[in-house]
Amino acid sequence: MIERGPATEANMIATFLQAEADPNSHWSDCVKAGLAAIRAKRSLIESPNLEDPAENRSRKDLLFSYRQGQFVGFPADTTWRTVDLQPEDFRAILYMDHANWNEFSSQTRLVCEGARSLSKFASDGRFQHIFAICQAIGAGKPLLPLVAAHRDGGRLVLIEGHSRATAYAAVGFGGLVRALVGSSSSMNEWMHYRFESS
Repeated sequence: MIERGPATEANMIATFLQAEADPNSHWSDCVKAGLAAIRAKRSLIESPNLEDPAENRSRKDLLFSYRQGQFVGFPADTTWRTVDLQPEDFRAILYMDHANWNEFSSQTRLVCEGARSLSKFASDGRFQHIFAICQAIGAGKPLLPLVAAHRDGGRLVLIEGHSRATAYAAVGFGGLVRALVGSSSSMNEWMHYRFESS
């Protein structure tokens, strides 16, 4: 990883929502319904003002209105930073601990293993969109940063961007990939991080 500087929770949430607002995301309907519920325009996500506390609060409320379960046990003391991931980093990055991604990676949770298994899931609707992302990468289309969690002595575990990470690994992308990384010494308390005995 190449360190690029500090980030904030507001950065992470805005990036998370931008990814899931994409029409090709499984979560796009949840984002649309959430915006309607709080009577907010898509500009709240598409053109975020990260210096506006009220906006940041609205985006956090929106994300947690349908994604709260994903953050059970996520440490309150998490600090965020921006990094660039190098190709070799994709040999060690893990999917979060979730049944779909465990199955996809032959129970290893390794993104590189998921990438190797991609062809086996060509007809599986849960993963077909990854092929389109591979094409977008090949065409040079910029993608949103990945979002990952980390603790000292542990590996990076994806929070958001599983499909994009898989596509980068599948095409053998040789460039740098931007990511937002949240770190805490107690990250093992997050239900989807745990992979080591503690």
